[in-house]
This record gives sequence, C-alpha cells and structure tokens, in this order.
Amino acid sequence: MKIIVRTKEKKLRLWLPGSLLYGRISARIAIAAITKYAPGCGIPPKEMGLLLAALRDFARAHPGWQLVDLQSHDGDIVRITL
Repeated sequence: MKIIVRTKEKKLRLWLPGSLLYGRISARIAIAAITKYAPGCGIPPKEMGLLLAALRDFARAHPGWQLVDLQSHDGDIVRITL
C-alpha cells in the first residue's frame, strides 16, 4: 500500500508492506479498536480477519488500485493505492 500526502509545505510518501497491513497483528489491533471505540459499527470483530484476507486477495489481483484520491482547493493531495 502506498500513501501520498502533498501540501504546500510538506510532501509525505509511505510504502507499507502487505504483510504488515493484512496480518494477524493488524487484525487484532483493528478488533481491539472496534470493540473499544466503535462497538456499534457495521463490522463485527469476528469478521475482521475475513475482511483483511479479502482485501489482501483484492490487492494481489488488482495492484495499484486507488482507494482514495482527494484534492482540495488549496492544492493539497491525498492518495492511497493498493
């Protein structure tokens, strides 16, 4: 996953490996955050592992797919790609 944030003052590029994003540790962190901060959200904590596995498979089938592409009036840019 690649995250790009550009403002007038700063440029930020992050490359995150898939194993970091789609692994068991990430699933446990997401489950803990959901149960603590958003208990009524639409994703049950038990389904988080399946969701991350589906996202991993999608990322393998469609590399470079854009999840987020935003641009403000000031020229600030946020892009997140798989």
